[in-house]
Amino acid sequence: MPHSKNPLNAGGFSDVDAAGDTSTFVAYLDRAARAVKNFRQIGDDLLQLSDGARLLDVGCGTGDATVSLAARVSPSGFAVGVDSSEVMVTEARKRSAASGLPLEFKMASAHELPFPDNYFDACTAERLFVHLTEPGRVLAEMARVLKPGGRLVVREGDLDLVGIDASDKVTTRAIATFFADSVRNGWAGRQLFRLFEAAKLADVALQPYPITLTTLDGLNALLPFEGTVQVMAQNGKLAREAASAWIADLRERDAAGRFFACILGFIAFGRKP
Repeated sequence: MPHSKNPLNAGGFSDVDAAGDTSTFVAYLDRAARAVKNFRQIGDDLLQLSDGARLLDVGCGTGDATVSLAARVSPSGFAVGVDSSEVMVTEARKRSAASGLPLEFKMASAHELPFPDNYFDACTAERLFVHLTEPGRVLAEMARVLKPGGRLVVREGDLDLVGIDASDKVTTRAIATFFADSVRNGWAGRQLFRLFEAAKLADVALQPYPITLTTLDGLNALLPFEGTVQVMAQNGKLAREAASAWIADLRERDAAGRFFACILGFIAFGRKP
């Protein structure tokens, strides 16, 4: 079934608690986590966590990634997840209550992290920067709370680098551009190298990672394009006939096992000097 709401839009994850039906956002994170499993794993490995380390996960959402990282620093280390949403922090605490792992969750703004300088051994964020108006400020905060030598990893997609195999190139381009522009910072992925350099991190490296999707449901789970097309048609941004034909084309490809889409993600690494 298509997902009619796009939780990625500019008013979405930036203020989850004001959205009303917050279950949409929790459900989205659960669906998307399955699509980015390997993307997440590579970033986790770059953190080089071990027992005794202090880890900060910024924009932790439902906390599932934080729990996984807490297992890497257990038993003598600890992990902290922060999120600006009370709903997400409550959900994260509920999900992790029986884990027995050394972790905690706090409600806090990524722009003003409530921790002292030089406190954590590693810091990470995943799919946070697309929702930020001041990504440089947030990255500077993440670097501030790191100890010298601490490792910083950010995983982010670039929503203007989405490829969908479809018959109508013109319509596909129009939809992809509309989708990228509907998100607060759709170019976040390509900005990471510049932001890491501006934060004066050492050993900066950016690794591209293609996230491939071979079902229409998979695309909608991570990037709700089908619902976006319906919104475009309703708002007069796309002719209804073109919208219907585009969706029908993708559904036909999906039914025949010929559906393909890809988003380019980026994994950025840096170390605090």
